[in-house]
Amino acid sequence: MIQQRLTILRDNNVINIQTYDYMQKILQYLTTNHHIEADASALFLTHLSMAIMRIVNQEEAIEPLDIKLLQQIMESNEFYQAQQIWREIETMSFIPIPDHELGYIYMHLVALLNPSS
Repeated sequence: MIQQRLTILRDNNVINIQTYDYMQKILQYLTTNHHIEADASALFLTHLSMAIMRIVNQEEAIEPLDIKLLQQIMESNEFYQAQQIWREIETMSFIPIPDHELGYIYMHLVALLNPSS
C-alpha cells in the first residue's frame, strides 16, 4: 500500500524524485532497524513527504501541533525512542526539516511505536 501511494505521488508530480528516494530510505530503515511494517508507516511517510514538498516549493508552513497534544506525546513512554528514530532519519535527509513540523513527526513515530495509542 505505501509503495503504491508513494509511486502515485511521484508519478503525478506531487512529490519529486529526491523526496521519493528519501521516503524509500526511511521505509527501509524503519522496517529493518525497528521492525515496523511498511504499511503501518503510511501516514508518517505521507505526512513527511508532503512537508518536504511544502519546504521545497516554499509554500506556507502548517500550524505547529497543538501544545496540549504535544505535551501528551512528550509524556508518552515511546517519546524518547521516537526522538532517537527521528535523529537517525533526519541524518538521511537532503533538506532541513523546520521545528514546527517536529510535533507531527513525533506524533506519527509514537503512534508507530505504540499502535494502541
